Amino acid sequence: MLRLLCVASATLLLVYWITLAIYRLWFHPLAKYPGPFLARITPVYALPIERF
Repeated sequence: MLRLLCVASATLLLVYWITLAIYRLWFHPLAKYPGPFLARITPVYALPIERF
């Protein structure tokens, strides 16, 4: 039962990330403006800038 719960949770998280990336790439109001691919789908691109 625990294994099934872990697999279901991981699958749900993966589907969430994919859905969020699709939204940010094509449906977000700012999607029409170009930029680096990683910056368009994740906030990871700004982490080194925000540290200092």
